[in-house]
Amino acid sequence: MAIHKRLSNVDRLARWGIQVPIACVLCIDSYMETQSHLFFECPYSSYIRKKLLLWVGVNRQIGQWESEIGWLSLKVNNMNPTGAILGFLFAAAVYHIWMERNLRRCQQTTTDNRVKEITLQLQIAGQRRRNGSIFWIL
Repeated sequence: MAIHKRLSNVDRLARWGIQVPIACVLCIDSYMETQSHLFFECPYSSYIRKKLLLWVGVNRQIGQWESEIGWLSLKVNNMNPTGAILGFLFAAAVYHIWMERNLRRCQQTTTDNRVKEITLQLQIAGQRRRNGSIFWIL
């Protein structure tokens, strides 16, 4: 749903006529919560994505939604283990950022260590693979 921009973030709800506070709940600035802001421009999200990319040895500047999807598509379609890991990390980051957003917006609570949760999920997924090749590049 995220890749097709179908998540019900604030700018989309506003277009439907639903009144909600427009500020992003993940950052301290008063930026409007758009999908691009939520997953790539927000300092909270940028920190998570940057940390995960550095963890697998990728040092790059986080761009806008379309450029990141294009870059990721090239990496994932490359059919190498790094591409599979990057695809997993992207999906997990989007999921965890969305869950954190929902916790903060709906329940006014927060989770402290999303990066650790994502890396643990990757390790568990790697252990489930029969050949274990996912760990050779880490």
